[in-house]
Amino acid sequence: MSFPRMFGLLLPLLPLAACQDSSTTCGLRLCDIRAAACQQMAAQAAACLRGGAVPATPVRVVTMAAYQNEESSVVPTAAEDHAFHVWHTGLAHWGLAPASLTYAQAAQISASSVAAEYAPDKKLITIVDGGDALDSRWAVQTLVHEYVHAMQDAQVDLVALAAVQETDFDRTLATEAMVEGEATVLGDQAEVLLFGDSVATTSFASIYGNYKRYANGSVVASTMPVDLAWVYFHYPYGAAYQQAVYAKGGVLAMAPLLSAPPSGSREVMAGYGVAEPTGAPFTESLGAEAVAILPDRFAYVDSNTYGGWLATVFFARNDLNAWTNLPNVVGDHFSVYEESATGQVVSVWRLRFTTAALATTAAAYLGVDLATKNPTEFASGTTQYRFEQRDRDLILVAAPVAELLAAIPAELAFAAKPTKIDVHPTTVHAIRCPRRLSSNQ
Repeated sequence: MSFPRMFGLLLPLLPLAACQDSSTTCGLRLCDIRAAACQQMAAQAAACLRGGAVPATPVRVVTMAAYQNEESSVVPTAAEDHAFHVWHTGLAHWGLAPASLTYAQAAQISASSVAAEYAPDKKLITIVDGGDALDSRWAVQTLVHEYVHAMQDAQVDLVALAAVQETDFDRTLATEAMVEGEATVLGDQAEVLLFGDSVATTSFASIYGNYKRYANGSVVASTMPVDLAWVYFHYPYGAAYQQAVYAKGGVLAMAPLLSAPPSGSREVMAGYGVAEPTGAPFTESLGAEAVAILPDRFAYVDSNTYGGWLATVFFARNDLNAWTNLPNVVGDHFSVYEESATGQVVSVWRLRFTTAALATTAAAYLGVDLATKNPTEFASGTTQYRFEQRDRDLILVAAPVAELLAAIPAELAFAAKPTKIDVHPTTVHAIRCPRRLSSNQ
């Protein structure tokens, strides 16, 4: 689990009156986190804040350059490398990734956002020295955050948890938001205590509300919202959710959500204790209507469920009103195909909304009037598109040339996702096994 460097400083958001250097609750004090005594103090503070045995997890400190080299040195198989290219070409149709992105580049860019990580497979905490002071409040808070991950791992086995819960991209977002959310809440409490202030009187709900708004503004401008979803979603949305859990039930109420997370990113976005507006489930499987059946010349590569958050990001990149008006994608499935003769990539994204009216509104956010003409075909740049609405569903098709779009039937049939082993990396982290738990705020 990695701690995002780009959101590493919570301090500008905290309404604190004074900064005190004296020791505070849980024995927290300023110290250089490279020192063994400081690491022991942070481990004891994590145990004090969360409850439980003091973790004895080893800590190493590496330079940013060394960390990036480590992360980008993993060589994918030929099949993984090809699948990465095909998948990201499909994402590029919708502005969700650069088409030219390579596996190594994605790894290096992701690594550049990491301040620290806990590796469940190695039972090891890594501090990435990117030039920031390692004897600051934020540095100590970061180390406490990583020790919380070590305690989580001892409790639920994070590798096993991922194998059970993280069955698609959307469920991965929800699961990791709970893991990172708990660690962020407790790490931020440590930072407040280091200021000599009171956890009870600090307005964390307001702080995390600001954090989400900042993340929302950042992700719509990002060229890599899928690969960097761990930065933009896990921490701000997970912290807000788990803080609400903490406010209602205390520290012991957060840990059970690791093994029983919300159903998907839409439920996390709604917030803890918030009912689905229509009374229906927050998420809906597309089942036998998930994967488009294309002519034989198009080879199915793979597909995934991206969920409500990424769908909202997609629409918000065209109209920011989507953040408030469109957290209503209850189900989706994104599929990529390769044309056998040329290797060109086609993508199909089916999205299901709570109502047919919202599906029409969503298309309008993209400048497409399906109320007047359904389906609608158009070109944007070098990509050809077809948008179709079927009741609550939008079916979005993209192809690199008009001839390929014309070869795809206007009345697409659908089927359930084939049972197969996924070889594409939906994020850089998904390919590296086992996955890491990071704390970038």
